[in-house]
Amino acid sequence: MLSIKLIYFNHKNILIFILFIQFNLISKICGQENFNINYENPDYSLSTKDGLLSNKVYGVIQDKLGFLYFFTDKGISKYDGHKFRNFTAKDGLPNQDVWLLSLDSENRLWIHTHENTLTYLKDDHVHTVKKFDRNLNIRHVEECENGELIFHGVISDFKLTPNGNNFTYEKMSKNTSDYHIDQKTKVYLYQFDKETVCLTEFADSLYILDSDSQRFNPYILKNDSKWYSPQCMGDKIYCSSTKGLLIFEKSKLVYNFNINSKIDLNRSLLDNSNNYWTCTKSNGIQQYIIKLPVKKSINLEPGENIIYSFQLNNDILILTNTGYFRVYSTTTKKIEQSIYTKSGVKIYSWFDNYLCIQSNVNNNYIVYKNNNYVLNKKFHNLDDFDKGNFTYALPLETNFLNKDSIIGITHFNYAAIYYTQNSEVKVNKFHIDSFRLKFITIDSNNIYLFTKETLYHFNREFKLINTINLKIKDKLLTSNAAIIYSKPKSLIIATESFGLYIMNQDSQFIKINGTENLKVRSLSPFGEKIIAHSNNGIYIISYDGNEFNIEKSITNEQGIVPESIINVHSNGSELIIVTQDAIHYINPDSIPFKTYNLRITEIYQGNNIKSEDFLKSLPHDFKPISISLSLLDFQISKDVAYQYNLNDNEWQTLAVNTLDLSDLASGSYNLNLRAINKYSNKLLDSKILKLNVLRPWWKTWQFILLINAFLISSIIWGYRKWLNRRNEIKINIRNLEIGLREYKMKALESQMNPHFVYNSLASIQYFIQENKNEEAEHFLTEFGILIRSFLTASRSSQINLKIELELLQKFINLEQIRFSKRFTSEIIIDPKLNLTKIFIPPLLLQPFVENAIQHGLFHRLEGGQLKLNFEASNRDLIVTISDNGIGTEKSKSLKKFSLSNTTSDAMEIFLEKLEIMNKLKPNSLEYSISNLDDTEPYYVGTKIVIIFKNIIVS
Repeated sequence: MLSIKLIYFNHKNILIFILFIQFNLISKICGQENFNINYENPDYSLSTKDGLLSNKVYGVIQDKLGFLYFFTDKGISKYDGHKFRNFTAKDGLPNQDVWLLSLDSENRLWIHTHENTLTYLKDDHVHTVKKFDRNLNIRHVEECENGELIFHGVISDFKLTPNGNNFTYEKMSKNTSDYHIDQKTKVYLYQFDKETVCLTEFADSLYILDSDSQRFNPYILKNDSKWYSPQCMGDKIYCSSTKGLLIFEKSKLVYNFNINSKIDLNRSLLDNSNNYWTCTKSNGIQQYIIKLPVKKSINLEPGENIIYSFQLNNDILILTNTGYFRVYSTTTKKIEQSIYTKSGVKIYSWFDNYLCIQSNVNNNYIVYKNNNYVLNKKFHNLDDFDKGNFTYALPLETNFLNKDSIIGITHFNYAAIYYTQNSEVKVNKFHIDSFRLKFITIDSNNIYLFTKETLYHFNREFKLINTINLKIKDKLLTSNAAIIYSKPKSLIIATESFGLYIMNQDSQFIKINGTENLKVRSLSPFGEKIIAHSNNGIYIISYDGNEFNIEKSITNEQGIVPESIINVHSNGSELIIVTQDAIHYINPDSIPFKTYNLRITEIYQGNNIKSEDFLKSLPHDFKPISISLSLLDFQISKDVAYQYNLNDNEWQTLAVNTLDLSDLASGSYNLNLRAINKYSNKLLDSKILKLNVLRPWWKTWQFILLINAFLISSIIWGYRKWLNRRNEIKINIRNLEIGLREYKMKALESQMNPHFVYNSLASIQYFIQENKNEEAEHFLTEFGILIRSFLTASRSSQINLKIELELLQKFINLEQIRFSKRFTSEIIIDPKLNLTKIFIPPLLLQPFVENAIQHGLFHRLEGGQLKLNFEASNRDLIVTISDNGIGTEKSKSLKKFSLSNTTSDAMEIFLEKLEIMNKLKPNSLEYSISNLDDTEPYYVGTKIVIIFKNIIVS
């Protein structure tokens, strides 16, 4: 025992106090998990060939997300279980020789180099905090409860107070990390909030302050081994040495790792998924999977391995590579008997408590008597089998039919019944095949016989019931084993390459999900469950009432290497797993259900880091994006496959753990991701990422709306322009038509004037012939005045009603002279009419007046009357022209017998005018002709009513 006085300074109050402790020179470690690791047998090794920056690795640390960071002489390598992402001076490291990393609660990794720049790594970015005048040599980083960070250096200490993304720097006046034991032995103090660790100057001793006893517990190395400076990760303190690792929690030792190595190693780490990592000076990284403890027993000779096992009641009978038959008792859990058989390779059941040990040289028989196994060289007459003189061969595999008979298959392609009679073995063949028989499965009612391509179904009377082809589509279900399941009644087949299938009562094969890639070697019952032994471990299959599913699996996590498993047995409650060098006991109910978390570890576009939010608004021409996935469980990372699909399409398997996205059409996507066990297809975890590829600017709704608005505006503008042009053309055409019609009107008027002139000249001629010179002169004067008025009125398309009445009066006066005043005339005007504001085409009424005189009053020698009545009806002008002549009908009849055959064209001219006017303005003029007085026997007269529509202006 040795008494030590430790003098040190508290960095907060500079208090000096003395603790007296006693310790053993070699500490006694108790109450913790102890592991001895053989350096020469790692589960995996990683080096520069795998992407590691350098094979000279100083150490490793795990951040709060689960990534591993290896610090080397060439930079930092981040590991996600599948690949490395490296950080060097190009990425902002002040120096590539990184000899330590320290982790704080904000997941910042503080980088220890020999440069004068303080930096940290977070979110794949190197951040520079401060530059100093001299090189830094920071031993460790202490984080206080308030988040302040104290950097303890060789020369000085300083403090950083976080303020968002910035830090407030404060230099500390005194170095508080160097102390002495008895003022002779120098130690370095490492303070991690509530944990205190002391390391001697020469790194051969380590002291941990026990928080309960307030005593320092020493841990002293031997054989020139050295401690490395401790690291804090979460609530644990990791103390690595050249020969192992101690892990403390609340000042108590919880893990002790000793590495059996001839060389000195760098730092070690136990990660969150129970992997032990050692860093070497020139050989990269070694990974050791820490197996969960399983009960394990058997004592074999050095170099002896198990090659076959067979369960008989409570005994496991094993054959070894040294030629021994050993009896392992599941009751005592040890080997109870050993028999040398020279070269046994297989054991199968025989008659009368006998077992046959198949050999490549001579078969041996073991008989079980009085709780003891006895070796026999022969069984009844079976020595002839060995001599080759026997008619039939010994079976390769057997099944009991009943107490006195067995069924077996041989390498001569037949199946037979073996039974004993008078101490002789008899054989009856019941099936001969062209292919090698593989195995037989039987129950109380059925016998199933398997070849490579065919399954034969017999009943217990050996009658063939069905022949079933084992080929399904492009798969040949070549089987290694089968088992008959009772509820539901079905045959479960273990195939060599395609997992497990169920054959139902309709002889249809149904795949058991999750077993697709398994190479199943054997099947055995375990209560109501089935144990499948495969190339990837042991799988427990259960039926949930609807289908068969994988319930649990036993692989590396339970400390059993699948490749080493020989066979699987059970004692009712536990599985008995026989491996090459041991017998293991595992209670499946005690296997914890492990959950996994699929993570997006990286999203990169080129060399730029992106977030998941970036995926929600990708430009239409986005550059390729790499999305890395990981469970960050380094124990199963080699067994994981990652798959993806877009919008529930078919699943695609990634060659590595990185998905490259490019050339996606615009739209929204659900990127479905999942991690599966690549051997069993068991789903480990899944995740959905939302992707949205934006439309190109010319396909955005804003642009489309703008274009549509522009197009609509252009169409409206074009339509309006076309409509205006069309209207303009219509107006021009209409003006032309109006002009043409007016021209036609004037032409018609010009036709009327010669007619009137002709009649007037005839009257003047008459006056001259009758020597009525005064009348001729007066008529000629009035005629001249009327002609001038006609010519003046014809120059306009419209004249007012007053002028029209003046013309009509002059015309009537002239006609009265011509007809020697045989008729009188009267013009009646409604006083409501403003004659100067009512406009009509010139000489429009003249034809009616002319007609009344020429064809009505002409045939009445006396008492003729001509009346013109102008009256208003709302906005209409109603003109009535009446005469008491002979009427229209008699006028027409007289016209037929006229010797001159000359007719007046006045009405024809009016009708043409009427058509033109109604084209210029539809329904603007109406007229009607009727008799004036139908009671008169001869002079019925004529009444003409002309209505001008909407002509009166209010």
